[in-house]
Amino acid sequence: MTQWTDEQRTIIDEPFRSTVVIAAPGSGKTSVLTERIATVVRRDRIAPNRILAVTFTRQAAEHMRQKLTRHDLLTFRATESLRIGTFHAQIFRALLEVTPNIPVLLNTREQFTMMRTAMCRVVRKADEITHRAVIERLTEYSRVVGCGIRPASRESGRVFTAYTKLKRARNRWDYDDILLAGASAVEKGIDLPFFDRLQYLLVDEFQDTNAVQWALVAAMHHRYQIPIFVVGDDDQSVYGFRGASPGYLQRCSSATRDCAEMLLTHNFRSDTSIVHCAEQLIRHVAHRIDKPLRPVSQTPGLVRIAMVRDEGDEAAAVVALVRFILQIRPQATIGILARTRRQLYLTWRQMDTAVGGGANALNAVQFRTFHDSKGREWDVVVLLDLVVSRAVCRDAELDDDERRLQYVAMTRARYVLVGFVPMQMAGRKTNVAPFVFESGLEPAPLITATLMEEVENALTVHTEVSC
Repeated sequence: MTQWTDEQRTIIDEPFRSTVVIAAPGSGKTSVLTERIATVVRRDRIAPNRILAVTFTRQAAEHMRQKLTRHDLLTFRATESLRIGTFHAQIFRALLEVTPNIPVLLNTREQFTMMRTAMCRVVRKADEITHRAVIERLTEYSRVVGCGIRPASRESGRVFTAYTKLKRARNRWDYDDILLAGASAVEKGIDLPFFDRLQYLLVDEFQDTNAVQWALVAAMHHRYQIPIFVVGDDDQSVYGFRGASPGYLQRCSSATRDCAEMLLTHNFRSDTSIVHCAEQLIRHVAHRIDKPLRPVSQTPGLVRIAMVRDEGDEAAAVVALVRFILQIRPQATIGILARTRRQLYLTWRQMDTAVGGGANALNAVQFRTFHDSKGREWDVVVLLDLVVSRAVCRDAELDDDERRLQYVAMTRARYVLVGFVPMQMAGRKTNVAPFVFESGLEPAPLITATLMEEVENALTVHTEVSC
């Protein structure tokens, strides 16, 4: 039987009505959401097939269903009856009931090819269109569609027009078209029987909502009278480049009828020093829901920022650190994180050569971008390239996006958080990223033996506890 905190139990047992839950990292929000589903099925007699739980990825939907399948108070039949899936999958199902001849969806490869064709028709320089350029254009397109905003340039607008014409000519849709069609049906007053049958809507990671998704949730609540239960953390909204905005979570409770706003503030993941530094950083964000971040752990843990000469020394230091950790604690998990994949490459290449491809290394060490680290956790997290160029961006909104991204990366660590600051990159001098100082941290020159000893001490405490 799970032991719930008072915060968690209050949310789980909340009367059947709309609820907005602001959940800190590592606070067990998905467990609370799944327990809430079990509660309304058992206590409020809501039929499982009238409950819709929406996630942003298929992996998250499958994880939620697995947790519910293991719930001792839900039958297998009840779990299978629950409607759990992504926004796109559920809206697609709703549209199929009223529009059986929906165009065939493009897969990822087909969408890439079609966007590249559109770019070739507008730019007419096929040899200069790189793989990265197509990906960036697809990302911009999703943001334009999701936010209902103008393209960044006239050329982008022409490319998107060409891309749309190609889809129509071939009677194909991409995933953005699903949500647009759903929002359009609601706006035109077209009845969607799928929504009529629902009695409860739950949305996980609500901070990742864009304008179209917000419109659909609002329509389900106001037009179809469906109580909603949304969980998220505006401090972890890091997909602005796709059109997501923390603003929808921030104003959700005021825009929802008979709604309670509740907090999950206890972090079960990270040791106290990690939580303390992350909290200091996130308080510099200008517009956020103010909330405490309380570590459950009573162990200090370790946070260190080490200065190295350049990216080559950084990669060598990370490899040495990983080899040391795997030697003293073979079962430790390690996440090596950076802002971009390109920043990860040099360290990954040296790691592959030095540590090798043994099963333990492959299982223990993961290379992820800050964005891709969201929803994951490791015993040890290593942050690469905590620097900015001499021409620092002065855009306050962008700075807040970067603060949230850094916050997400920091809060992936359980016991040890180590960041590296190369004093020059590609032969050019760098500055320490301001987020380091905002976290209350002071970079110091790397002393390898001292860092190794501190890491060993931090991990040994948890080894002794687990024993």
